[in-house]
Amino acid sequence: MGAIASTLIFVIDDEPVVVLKSGAFRVDVELLGQHAGATSVRQASPDEVRVATGQAIGGVSPVGWPQELRTFIDESLAQYEQVWAACGTPNAVFCTSFDELVSLTGATAISLRPS
Repeated sequence: MGAIASTLIFVIDDEPVVVLKSGAFRVDVELLGQHAGATSVRQASPDEVRVATGQAIGGVSPVGWPQELRTFIDESLAQYEQVWAACGTPNAVFCTSFDELVSLTGATAISLRPS
């Protein structure tokens, strides 16, 4: 479960932002807001996810979006040699690594684990 790289979309100060996090825990939204220097943070609606990524919730890929999106990746994924991420559909995943995800997405590594 921990080696699953979940791709979530949040709206931070009215801007869609991608969060790549371990499937082992939920995102601490307050902590995300602190890292992003935000005044407001909320999880995106299914419609907002589709507009931002071109994909439906439950299978959002960490790559291949119609626009460049600010991206954060949780540091806890670095402990896994291999991580698994969705391919834009809930029925397919691909194997990658923390370093490759950072390289592909330009993500900023932060700690998102709830305290």
